[in-house]
Amino acid sequence: PDPKHIQLQSALNKQGRAGKIPKKLTDKVLQYFKEISERSFEMYQELNEAGLARELIRAILPVNLYTEWYWKNDLHNLLHFISLRSDSHAQYEIRVFSDAMAESVQKVAPFAWEAYQDYVVQGMRFSRIEQSLLEKQLPPRVVDDILEDVAYQITATLNNNKPREETDLYKLYQKQGGSDSEDDFKLKWDSGEIELGNVRELREFKGKLESLKK
Repeated sequence: PDPKHIQLQSALNKQGRAGKIPKKLTDKVLQYFKEISERSFEMYQELNEAGLARELIRAILPVNLYTEWYWKNDLHNLLHFISLRSDSHAQYEIRVFSDAMAESVQKVAPFAWEAYQDYVVQGMRFSRIEQSLLEKQLPPRVVDDILEDVAYQITATLNNNKPREETDLYKLYQKQGGSDSEDDFKLKWDSGEIELGNVRELREFKGKLESLKK
């Protein structure tokens, strides 16, 4: 291990460590690691050359030695593993592995990774009680204002994906639930302040907002 990661057992986290230790003790730990690892591997090689079964003699090897293996997994469970093991409370060594796996997932499945960031890492879930509080405390006019913004965003995104005639934009906006007058719509549209988004995500968000008004 890196000397800076040689610490005392955390009193608050069973999988964590905390506090500094004297350099003399750090050096002793590193020496023990080196001696045990080298001697164990020498014994393993000796028995391996003698023809003993590898699945038996590998039990001699310490757990700090790297192992190479291949396995299949589905993306759902892989992302669940990453969410648990890349957490700041997880053991440092497993976080290193998990972060490396996360980099691979990001390269292989960039859209799924982006959705994972949006919905899991940066997302927020509300309990039934929390939703009830929002329904009671959030003024209807605030919800209506947000719904209007969402209607504009959906319209702008749809138009960006497939440009419409200017005369069709207001009707498209109305189909998304927009209720501004046509003059107000034109002012807002020409302001250039409407943000684009993901249509499916925006419609899901719209549905959640509408449920708060029921």
